[in-house]
Amino acid sequence: MNTRRSSDAAIGELDINRRRVTSRTAEGTTFGIHQKMENDLRLLEQAAVPARSALPREDMLYGPRLVSRSYSPAPAYNLGSFSQVRVTWIIAAMALAVVVLLWHWSSTPAQTSLSMWNGGAMQTLEGSAPAQAALALPQLSTPPGQHSLVAAPSVTAAQIDKVLAQFGSPAAGTGELWVKLGEQYQIDPAYALAFFIHESSAGTNPNWAGLKPGGATTHNVGNIICAGYATCYGRFRDYPDWQTGIADWYRLIHDEYVQGRNLHTLEQIIPVYAPSVENNVPAYVQAVTNLINSWKQ
Repeated sequence: MNTRRSSDAAIGELDINRRRVTSRTAEGTTFGIHQKMENDLRLLEQAAVPARSALPREDMLYGPRLVSRSYSPAPAYNLGSFSQVRVTWIIAAMALAVVVLLWHWSSTPAQTSLSMWNGGAMQTLEGSAPAQAALALPQLSTPPGQHSLVAAPSVTAAQIDKVLAQFGSPAAGTGELWVKLGEQYQIDPAYALAFFIHESSAGTNPNWAGLKPGGATTHNVGNIICAGYATCYGRFRDYPDWQTGIADWYRLIHDEYVQGRNLHTLEQIIPVYAPSVENNVPAYVQAVTNLINSWKQ
């Protein structure tokens, strides 16, 4: 700053001297003195140029600037930090959800899922196996004059074996299985046996669709149609043994009719099980009712 001021002062003095020299020249001053003054003036100007060029252009034109440091631009949001916080919260939420699911699964008792058409053999019940837990059924209201299949067994295993033996049934000796399945599904086994007799004379009717060449059978006690089952014979299901065939009949009545359609009486089930286009519905109902009444005497 002092350099600029001293240079400006020198230049100012040179200008004054130049004007004086010019004035004197006009008054008759010798040319030699004038030339010397001009040379001295030129040397001073050349010495002052570097000092001026060292100053910023703005200072040369407008003088020194005032710089304020109190101003700062608007703070920019740190998007990287925000995204990191958001990801952290998402991970924490997912971890919490996993903990809740694990707690729910661990606190929920295991359940057995029975599909409507499982396409495979049903679990067999052996005489030495423990009794299966009874399945819960909704509270049912039986209309007057109708007969509910959902009931405790009204016949014993010995009675069933006796009836099957009288018919010469290939399923003879399975009485205990009928009763156990009836208790498991809460369906009176008397109705299961009556259906078997009405459909095929307990597996002895020569016109029964379940008979195979050589004396083998489908073990299909209720003539249940194939409907996507894994193995079929004609249009009916083909089971590997009596245990599987009898169990599937109980399952069908329990899942498809009682729970699936809210039908639980003989009079409600038969029109769907054996519709009038194929059977005499009233005769079917009467035949089953008569058989059950005869066993109760």
